Amino acid sequence: MATKIWRASGVAIDFEADEATALTKAVAGQLGVPANSVMNTTLVKRSLDARKHRPRFVYTLDVELKATIQPRKGSQAREAPKRLQLPNLRVRKREHIGVVGAGPAGLFAALTLARAGLEVTLIERGKPVEGRAKDVGALVNRGHLDPESNVCFGEGGAGTWSDGKLVTRIGAGEVRTVLETLHEFGAPDRILVDAKPHLGTDKLVKLIRTFRETLEAMGVHILYGTRVDDIIVTDGVLGALETTAGRLDFDRAVLALGHSSRDLYTTLLARGVEIVPKPFAVGFRIEHPQALINHCQFGEFAEHERIPAADYMLSHQVGRQKVRGVYSFCMCPGGVILPVATCADEVVVNGMSNASRSGRWANAAMVVTVDPEDFLAFGEGPLAGVALQRSAETKAALLGGGGFRAPAQNVADFMTGKRSGELRKTTYRPGIQSEDLSTLYPAFVIEALREALPAFERRMPGFISNEALLIGVETRTSAPIRMPRGEDFRSSWVSNLYPIGEGAGYAGGIVSAAVDGIRAATQIACELS
Repeated sequence: MATKIWRASGVAIDFEADEATALTKAVAGQLGVPANSVMNTTLVKRSLDARKHRPRFVYTLDVELKATIQPRKGSQAREAPKRLQLPNLRVRKREHIGVVGAGPAGLFAALTLARAGLEVTLIERGKPVEGRAKDVGALVNRGHLDPESNVCFGEGGAGTWSDGKLVTRIGAGEVRTVLETLHEFGAPDRILVDAKPHLGTDKLVKLIRTFRETLEAMGVHILYGTRVDDIIVTDGVLGALETTAGRLDFDRAVLALGHSSRDLYTTLLARGVEIVPKPFAVGFRIEHPQALINHCQFGEFAEHERIPAADYMLSHQVGRQKVRGVYSFCMCPGGVILPVATCADEVVVNGMSNASRSGRWANAAMVVTVDPEDFLAFGEGPLAGVALQRSAETKAALLGGGGFRAPAQNVADFMTGKRSGELRKTTYRPGIQSEDLSTLYPAFVIEALREALPAFERRMPGFISNEALLIGVETRTSAPIRMPRGEDFRSSWVSNLYPIGEGAGYAGGIVSAAVDGIRAATQIACELS
């Protein structure tokens, strides 16, 4: 029997309905066709909608109908799109490619290059993820920092200790490739269909181990504990990398640095690699009871067993002469706050969740956009944004009083400029110190937050309260620089150097970094095919 596949969006059923029976009826009704003409359905995307009504699950489905059956006009059904097929490349010229950094961009670049038949060496300054987990535990629980193995440096990249969000705003076809690869390496089935997929740190650690084993089985040579200290460039061509393991010669090098690779930024700039300042955002981490967030988002249904821990995404524009964005970032339902410093004289925080998101507290970054014009108060040149970060981080360390204790203030007191009295316990294990957070940033950052928070309170009553804490500082939302490159991914000044991912200013999360790695590696393989 001849059939045809249609893509149907916005198919909704009650959150308590039996999916197996309710979906077929709902999609047939939306398409205006008899239920018995639906031969098969394939789940493409699923989300939970609880906006001002009883919760419901909303689906995008590929629906197989008899070829003689057409969806009714106005049903918004369309022919199911064809899947993006990445080119199956096998290189004719075998070169040795160095990939610097084993975060998402570096891992996916190495995988793509190895599949094309290239010789690949993956260089990571930190430890394998198992050893790294011990070092993160030592930092969180005992205040012992390994500057080369921590939340920012090591196999898996900074996103390993996060909520593991796989949401991205880029509409690239390679997004599906990334999700399917992660699924192949052990990610749960739901990441392929959830509208807002996430992994959680506990799942990421296991997945990265499988990723590594796959790369090694393909012949990728991985160097851990190997920091790149210098690059040798002659007449605009990279000749070698100087590392803690000695000189390494490559035909090309892919720079998949993380957003905290400040030492290498300085070296690259000195060697003629073009670097320019880039806008990013700074602020604090805000922590609330998860039950409050659940109630704000789901109301009377918040405690229902089929309703997950709630998240949120808030944004507000402030200012007249200069408009700035204030927004939540990297929201971690049921999560904890972590120290993410890479030097002993700084305090920086971020959040993480496990896959279950079952903790009592929710946290998110609450940040304000800053741009190169704002950096001028902290210095000149491409790395002035780093100076802004360092200023806040070192001030936070001094206010915290040592041992990676962080300055904190309840949100109600922050609004009035009052130093808080005794603060409640928090998930930030190194501890917090009650301080006036307004001293950590330029006045415009504090003023922007104080203007935006009441808007967030109107949307989520209870957002401003004595139970809500601000903990500082959150400065590493993204890299404060960009390394200009051409459409062929080559550095503008070094022809065989390929800056990619978040540390080069071209991504903002696990998936977008992975996609950038795939694209750059595909470009290299195409040139050699």
